[in-house]
Amino acid sequence: MRNIFNVLNPAMEKAVELSMLTRNPCKGATLPKLVKYEAQVFDNGQVQQVLALTEGTDLHLFVLLGLAVGLRRGEMLGLKWKHIDFENSTISIEETRVKANTKVVTKSPKTKAGKRTIAVGANVMDALKDGYRAYQLHCLERGVPVDGEGFVVCKPNGQPYAPDSLSQKWERFLAENNLPKIRLHDTRHTCTTAMLSAGIDHKTVSQRLGHADVYITLNTYAHCTPAMDKAAAEKLDHIIFDKASNS
Repeated sequence: MRNIFNVLNPAMEKAVELSMLTRNPCKGATLPKLVKYEAQVFDNGQVQQVLALTEGTDLHLFVLLGLAVGLRRGEMLGLKWKHIDFENSTISIEETRVKANTKVVTKSPKTKAGKRTIAVGANVMDALKDGYRAYQLHCLERGVPVDGEGFVVCKPNGQPYAPDSLSQKWERFLAENNLPKIRLHDTRHTCTTAMLSAGIDHKTVSQRLGHADVYITLNTYAHCTPAMDKAAAEKLDHIIFDKASNS
């Protein structure tokens, strides 16, 4: 409703200016209170459980790309094998697949910061190498050339998922394994929380996520888990009482 209002209001103002209306009907409208969505994140035990359950399945790669790399859904779906640098262990985000009205389109990231190259760890790279070998075998079996245009996250037949289909697949997986129901996008929140908890500096976290501003990272993606809260209490206890005992 707020988005609709933000479109209508300036249009009505212009209509008044052009003498098409005597008054702006948007004036005095009462907008609903904006309720900020509180993302849910997995703790480390749940992350390990998800990774163990998906290993060896067609869910493993996109789960890794969310939990261990922090990609958006559209970035997962737009990732092709040509974007993986196996020698330097990096992933380049150059395309995204998103839903526009009723169609799924492939386009460049919407911001300059979104187009980026991310270093990935050995475990993620090993999984990507396994996925690439499976892709090569699939191409050979079908008698088609092996090139870099294949999608990393795809159906068993090699075709890309529609964005909503991937989210539904994630939801079914959680339900079947009695795991907490969190959005697919919340795997990105989980990754961000893990990076901040590990002490990775805010600028690096922001760049890896493709944010134009560190403020977006801290305001939207920084979450305090019970483990982080406990660690803060222990550090504070250590600082206060150690100093008191030494004075």
